[in-house]
Amino acid sequence: MHLLRIKNLYETIIKKPEIIKMWNNNVNDLTIVEKNETERCILAERSFCDEEGKRIISGFLLMKIIDNICKEKDLIKFRRALERVVKERCGGNYMEVEPILIAKDFEEKVMKFVTNYNKLQRRKPIQLIKNIK
Repeated sequence: MHLLRIKNLYETIIKKPEIIKMWNNNVNDLTIVEKNETERCILAERSFCDEEGKRIISGFLLMKIIDNICKEKDLIKFRRALERVVKERCGGNYMEVEPILIAKDFEEKVMKFVTNYNKLQRRKPIQLIKNIK
């Protein structure tokens, strides 16, 4: 689990998406394609340029930033957002989306669910990141 110490993380990611490289070095180029300030969710599109300079989309990062402890209700909202993104943008392919939950800490129920979810082979694992500001 990564540990961050960034104040106003949601706003920081919106202004400087490249900050994501602090905990995810698989990112070449990121473009924020959706943001929901109420839910504090950000969807970023990963891409790279091929030899001809053509931009190729290589997947998405879905992030939910929770300023306090991530509770079961937060996880449920995040899973709904993940399902929507997978259906609308990825034709049902969960491997196209990298889910990331960022919170001050995580309830035990959330940790257990994520551990079990991450055992599924046809989905990218949910990354849990603690942001202690």
